[in-house]
Amino acid sequence: MERIKYLGVILTLLFTQHVFAQKISNIDFDDIKVKTQDSTSVYYYPFLLKRFQIFDTTLTSIDLNYIYYGNVFDPTYNPYNESKDEEKFKEFVKAKKYVEAIPFGISVFNENPVNMNVLHDLIVCYDKIGNQSIAQKYANWYFSLLDVIYRSGNGMGLNTAYVVIKVPDEYEVLGDMGLQITKQALIQDVDVLTINTKLQTPAKGEKKIKQLNFNVRMPLLNLHQQFKKEGE
Repeated sequence: MERIKYLGVILTLLFTQHVFAQKISNIDFDDIKVKTQDSTSVYYYPFLLKRFQIFDTTLTSIDLNYIYYGNVFDPTYNPYNESKDEEKFKEFVKAKKYVEAIPFGISVFNENPVNMNVLHDLIVCYDKIGNQSIAQKYANWYFSLLDVIYRSGNGMGLNTAYVVIKVPDEYEVLGDMGLQITKQALIQDVDVLTINTKLQTPAKGEKKIKQLNFNVRMPLLNLHQQFKKEGE
């Protein structure tokens, strides 16, 4: 309990002392909030999300940007909690019971289609049972969302950090890049990851990556708001 209270104090200090500039790296959250909540906008979130859920291949990279980052303004946004279906899904995947896992994974996808870890594991499940066409549909969305994150910054500095809406999404990026971390620190609202260089084999002419930065302001802000509600 004392640890939770301490975390609440840290978050309060962070978000009272830090100026809320809603342009983070390349992501303009003010613009995203306005457009995804405007029912007359082509980026109205319920419409975009529905198209994503039915695997509408006409969605553009701009649409996907609003889908991923617009999730923080959706009432269901909760970056630190897992539903019971997600817990069951992960249990079955870990046990390699892929057929049993799929209905729970689909349930989570229907609740929150931008859950990248679940998207990844749905690819695995369908691949393992030999349904490549469905695996490819989830893979298209998974790698499209990774591209959204890659376009959000370059990951090299605090002000050019990759922007994620959930801390676990950092590990999806690391997995895609084939990187492992040796140390992690939070500086302001940026997760600073020290990367293991010994395991890297960069292409000719490229340097090893020593550090990657991920801006986690939105999940931290959500956690801060939860602490405020609990304290009221």
